[in-house]
Amino acid sequence: MTDTSTADPGARIPFCSDEMLALHGELLQTITTNFGFVPASFRTLAYKPDLLRAVGDLSAAVMSADSVTPARLRWMVSYVSSRAAGCTYCSAHTAYNLAEVCDVDHETLDELWTFEVSDRFTPAERAALRVAVAAGGVGNVTDDQISALADHYGPEEIVELVAAISLFGFLNRWNDTLGTPLEEGPDHMVELLRGGSSPDPQEPTGSATMQAHRAGSLIFVNGQLALDAAGEIVGSGDPRAQAERCLQNIADALAAHGASLGDLVKLTCFLLDADDFPGYADAKAALLPSADVSSTTVVVRDLLIPGALLEIDAIAAAPGASASSTTGELP
Repeated sequence: MTDTSTADPGARIPFCSDEMLALHGELLQTITTNFGFVPASFRTLAYKPDLLRAVGDLSAAVMSADSVTPARLRWMVSYVSSRAAGCTYCSAHTAYNLAEVCDVDHETLDELWTFEVSDRFTPAERAALRVAVAAGGVGNVTDDQISALADHYGPEEIVELVAAISLFGFLNRWNDTLGTPLEEGPDHMVELLRGGSSPDPQEPTGSATMQAHRAGSLIFVNGQLALDAAGEIVGSGDPRAQAERCLQNIADALAAHGASLGDLVKLTCFLLDADDFPGYADAKAALLPSADVSSTTVVVRDLLIPGALLEIDAIAAAPGASASSTTGELP
């Protein structure tokens, strides 16, 4: 058998040879023109020429300039679903395209993972991103999430968004399984995202992943203080600012399990001072997608971190489960 491969130190299987890749000249030219390089994933897909052509054609159709939905939105749902699936390669690539093709600034990229508590995204975008997070967890999209999506988008637009999520469903598994190494460009995007407040989806001991655990149909989030990525208190002396940061940290923890603030069923807040309750209530009203969340507030003598005014823990319905506001039971 003729050896048609070339070694790459980061790949789990050898790349195909340049000669084999060159058989797809027209596709490679289009990709190079659009992105400035040939994705490393093509060097494994090219072992099966029909497969590479199919992926190339599907990618072109999903990201077509003739689409009804904005390219920015399609790349955003692709990015969020890839992060929820834990694929670093596709997360970096979609973030790179958002920055380089769609001119999305780095601050918006950093807040994409915590879209529920960011004012950079519209209600329509949040509805789409909730579906993307749930879909990234595979089979976790609910009827309510699709219904909320339909409040903002028509059938053709929904098909385009689901097509983008589904395209990266294949690419997530391909690149994650084969350990596709990142190219120069997207690799810098990974470093940018790790430097922000967004959790790295493959960080083994990452704070977001370790701050919650799933038990059956529920996700339990550890008590959250108003700490930033550096472990410093945010909003010193300001109960609303601290409550907002606590809820953002809860959103991070839920996103690592394919859920969002929209899946919350119970919050418990521990306050040092009962007079700070209005600030907590204002933060909840501003950031929670629904008021249909059970809540308990307790005044305590002390908290673990000096400067913390409150701590919030949470319970959410795991993706695929739905809470009942009438019976209080979960399936």
